Amino acid sequence: MKAMRCVGLILWSAATLTASSMPGSPSQLTLEQALHLANQQNLDVIAAREGRAVARAGVITASERLNPSFNFTVLRDTPHEGFWFTQPIELGGKRAHRIQVAQRQEGVTEESIAAMELQVRQAARQAYYNLSLAQAQAAELADAERLAERLATIAQERYQAGDAAELEVMQAQLGVAQARANLEVAQKQEKVALSQLNALLDEPAEKPWELTTPLKELPPAVTLPELIQKAYHASPLIQTYERQLQVERSRETLYKADRVPNLDLDYGVDFNSPGPGGFRQGPRSQISVMLPLFNRYQGQIAQSLANQQVLEDQIAAARRTVAGNVETSYLMLTSQETKVNLYENKLVPASSQLERMAEESYRAGKTDILAVLTAQQNDQTIQQQYLQSLYTAQAAFASLEGAVGTPLH
Repeated sequence: MKAMRCVGLILWSAATLTASSMPGSPSQLTLEQALHLANQQNLDVIAAREGRAVARAGVITASERLNPSFNFTVLRDTPHEGFWFTQPIELGGKRAHRIQVAQRQEGVTEESIAAMELQVRQAARQAYYNLSLAQAQAAELADAERLAERLATIAQERYQAGDAAELEVMQAQLGVAQARANLEVAQKQEKVALSQLNALLDEPAEKPWELTTPLKELPPAVTLPELIQKAYHASPLIQTYERQLQVERSRETLYKADRVPNLDLDYGVDFNSPGPGGFRQGPRSQISVMLPLFNRYQGQIAQSLANQQVLEDQIAAARRTVAGNVETSYLMLTSQETKVNLYENKLVPASSQLERMAEESYRAGKTDILAVLTAQQNDQTIQQQYLQSLYTAQAAFASLEGAVGTPLH
């Protein structure tokens, strides 16, 4: 008996796991989970992070030392044979300066990765709430379809009782057909929004999600001066220019180090030098130094200084641009929040109450069906505009986060 119970429990557990992993069963997904998945799985982010290996290879290349060269001679003159090695010796700290340039170039790569991560975060936030909007619109239109069907039922009952004309029944049925058509379109738009979100998350296009972060859950309040200060320290545009400026300054230092000439040390052995004072083998050595008389990297240094001035000007311009973008995005967000509050506290309750009153009046025979249809259409329009204002507020926050250059919550 116990064995049968164990087998039954195992089969039930397997069936439960299978059912929970079926494609048709939606998985719960919060906004934070969606942003985390996008950060870990988005293919654009993954490709950007591969740039770290390229930058690291640049550091390895910069740290390489110069190879020695091997020379062998056979001459008619004496000594007849000989071989020697030539080892270039870098002076002036050239290798250390090359490494510093490559390491600071790594910083530029990190900024480009951070910019891509922020861009994908912004897109994922908008895609998440776009799907939430599509689902809410579909749900609202499903409610509108039920209201239209209820109105059609009321019209049919009044017609059978002799209190309404057949024309009113036809008008109500037309309203039902229109509501069903609108719902079908909204459901297809929901599939499009789902596919867009899954593309950002690198998930199967039709994988369903149960979004648990409400569309009307607006982000916390922030102040404009604080946001601008954050943007100065976090904006990818500003940070990229500052990293490039550091690279250019290191490159200038490298050019100045390149002015110091290298040493070429030769050491080896000569063979077979007959005659008076001759020898069978003997050591040889030599030191060579390039004389920096003409090329002292004047052009490269001048170009580096000019690039530094350009980058400093670009940083100043970027700071003003970023501040302007943050201010614009902030004002857009506050205006959308005001609009949301207007719909939430006044327009939506008023339109819903008007729709209910119109339906009750029609049921009591105090008004005609056109008044009810008009009230339903107005209520549906207000509800859709309210949902759209919620999405626009969420999109404005995503734009603000992108302008600041760092997650805000």
